Amino acid sequence: MARGVVAVTIPPHSRAKVVIVALAAVTTTCSPERLPEATVALAPMASVSSDAFSTHIALISDDVGCVPDSYEFRVMCYGRDGEMLGVWGREGEGPGEFQDVMQVRRWPHRRVAVFGIGGRMTVFEPTGEIVSEVRIPGTIMVNGIDSTTAFGLEPRFGGGGLRLVELDVESGEIVWERPDYTDIGTKETACGRKSPGPPTPQGGWVFPACGNQLVFLAHRDDPAAAVFRAPNYVEEFPNERDVQIMRSNLESPALQGSFMVPPPSQREQYIEDYKARPKDWFMGGQAMKFDSLGRLWIGTRHDHSDYSYIDVWTGTEYSGSVRVRDRLIGFDILGSTLVTVVRRPPDRRGISGQAIDWYDIREVEFGS
Repeated sequence: MARGVVAVTIPPHSRAKVVIVALAAVTTTCSPERLPEATVALAPMASVSSDAFSTHIALISDDVGCVPDSYEFRVMCYGRDGEMLGVWGREGEGPGEFQDVMQVRRWPHRRVAVFGIGGRMTVFEPTGEIVSEVRIPGTIMVNGIDSTTAFGLEPRFGGGGLRLVELDVESGEIVWERPDYTDIGTKETACGRKSPGPPTPQGGWVFPACGNQLVFLAHRDDPAAAVFRAPNYVEEFPNERDVQIMRSNLESPALQGSFMVPPPSQREQYIEDYKARPKDWFMGGQAMKFDSLGRLWIGTRHDHSDYSYIDVWTGTEYSGSVRVRDRLIGFDILGSTLVTVVRRPPDRRGISGQAIDWYDIREVEFGS
């Protein structure tokens, strides 16, 4: 373990309260900089292997998680005890069929909502039974759903940029909009750009920017935003596992022909350029979740090998970090439960599988 990390392993179902106190700047064995100042290392209380190729997960209860498998156009729901509750979906346009990369979100009454680029959102039971279907305006790029409200971005044609929107998913009607998304906090960021992010429980909005900054709107209609840099940011370059996974992705048959994959003659140079670029600290909007206390949990690419780190912010202040097992791909939080989708280290055949880990976070607190 690197020096300077407060590592506390919480046994499964432990009731002991853990308060992590912020430390002074430290040095590490892997960087001349410092690791997250206050880090609590968690031990999973359950783990399930997954056949899905997924970048996120929806907890529909504290013991059931659903993941999309976009390569196979299906959704898979797992119980914390390892039981497969349902697998459904195939490529197509009919009921229960999908056409593109899907996203899944928790829906009331222990159900899961599935939506994609095409504008159709379908609500399912975890067994795959269709509950309802809603059409979302096809021009809206939905980033997420909170209960019965969807939020995202919509292009404004004629060079008008993008606008933030919230819409009622039952009616498909836009209930709020803000036309100046492109300008919100952009000039205050280090790189002059930001990515989509989620609304806050307090009525504001937060966006990741430039890999290591957050843009906060205290209220969604405020004229100006505040920009904060991750105080524990460490400049890191891709490690061996990062490079291995990048190379595997470039060679994946499922991605051939994609605009994201360079032709074979250019791939070695692409890899060399990738190795020379510092990694983004934050993983982005898909890895930003609020817990029941209103704290913002943000997945990071720090280390991102045998362990991964999730930064926790209270309002606009960094509180500490949580360390989880393996390479984090996505996560969700419901009540006192944190669930992660991770990529396991390659086995002796060189195959790296995915898994879902459950953590109990009810006793994790940060203090000064």
